[in-house]
Amino acid sequence: MLEIIKELLLPSQYIPHGHCYLWQTPLVGLHVVSDGIIALAYYAISLTLVFFVRKRPDLPFKNMFWLFGAFIIACGTTHLAEIWTLWYPTYWTSGALKLFTAGISLYTGVALIPVIPQVLSLRSPRELEVMNHKLQQEIIDRLRAEVSLQEAKEELEQRVLDRTAALERVNTQLRMSEATLLEAQQIAHIGNWNYDLEINQVFWSREIFYIFGLEPALFAPPLPEILSYYAIEDAELLRNSINHTLATGEPYHVQLKIYRPDGELRITENRARAEVDVTGKITRLYGTTQDITDLKKVETLKDEFISTVSHELRTPLTSIRGSLGLLLSGRLGDLAGPGKRMLEIAVNNTDRLVRLINDILDLELIEARKVTFKREFCNAADLIGQAVELVQPLAEKAEVKLVVKALAVQIWADADRLIQTFTNLLGNAIKFSPPQTEIKIETSIDSTTSPNSLLITCQDQGRGFPRINSRVFLSGFSRWMLQILGKKAALGWV
Repeated sequence: MLEIIKELLLPSQYIPHGHCYLWQTPLVGLHVVSDGIIALAYYAISLTLVFFVRKRPDLPFKNMFWLFGAFIIACGTTHLAEIWTLWYPTYWTSGALKLFTAGISLYTGVALIPVIPQVLSLRSPRELEVMNHKLQQEIIDRLRAEVSLQEAKEELEQRVLDRTAALERVNTQLRMSEATLLEAQQIAHIGNWNYDLEINQVFWSREIFYIFGLEPALFAPPLPEILSYYAIEDAELLRNSINHTLATGEPYHVQLKIYRPDGELRITENRARAEVDVTGKITRLYGTTQDITDLKKVETLKDEFISTVSHELRTPLTSIRGSLGLLLSGRLGDLAGPGKRMLEIAVNNTDRLVRLINDILDLELIEARKVTFKREFCNAADLIGQAVELVQPLAEKAEVKLVVKALAVQIWADADRLIQTFTNLLGNAIKFSPPQTEIKIETSIDSTTSPNSLLITCQDQGRGFPRINSRVFLSGFSRWMLQILGKKAALGWV
């Protein structure tokens, strides 16, 4: 082995390579310079490749660059060996370097074969430029999309805020409406309820709990317990009403008596309706319960009032009418002209008062808006004259003069009610007129309202009224309109 190493490294029987050039200095220098520059260039290329690979860790095919670097260094070393063998004939060492270089070259060439398709598949600079341009455009589009998305997000957030504010306002209004409804129910002593047939549960508003004398709760008592608060016959009536509504869908309206836990009797008015789904099936009942105990007491007082007025007022009035009629007949002696006239006025007004009291006592007809008007043809001037005669004593006492300018026009009206209207109008005018002033009552045909309109005006010198408009309806056919404008009042027939 030692002999082999000596053969490789130490010159022995061979002559230096320079002898081949006959040791001509220019020729030896040419080879030295040429091989030296080639070796230097190879080493420089290798160092450049190493630097490039280290700076680009993401570089593809990095192993190929290392192989090329090793191959080029080997090539440069063989050229240095050429310079060495000019003086030292270590040809075995030079051959071994060339063999090593050949092996690296061969290996690099073989390794390069599978890489070539991959290298060919790489994009060209033009393609990369186009792709880069597209990528930049996509980035711009993405940025625009992000901006649009951000704007949409901000708009959505603003809409959510607006919607939330609107919902809060609606909730506030609903709470206020609910509070107002509860207050209204409390004032009217009326509550609402729902009977859900699907879950067999009754729901009460707060006022119904108070009507039954119970503490408000989330749910109403079960239906059997609710029925136990009613009188026996009324509980049966309510049960039959509910069953009838469930069977026919018709609403019910009944008045029932309940007993509170403390034994107090209350009278209630109950209304209910049925709600059906799209298939026609009844799904729930809903309605109201109103405590009408106080109203019943008022009705009782009304009946007592009617009875009192009928016996305590109408009876003496009838007696007065009989006495006045007896005086007017002359059986008790004749009266002078002015006295007889005053007696006639008293008799006429007593008869009219009796008729008005009869109308007042007929409260049921008034409540049903079925008051009967005794309409007839009458002279407007005569009616105004009768009203003036009635209030003349008041005018004289107040030192007010009544001036009448009335047209003798036939109208279709209830004379008693019309005289009462004129009397009230004149009485108010006298009441608010200063002494030593005049009240003018005039009639005229007003064609601006209707071709058949009679305008009756009453003008005084009082302080006047606020500017308002009101209507007084005396009958379905003869409609009277009372307009109070400043100090001038106009009563028009339409």
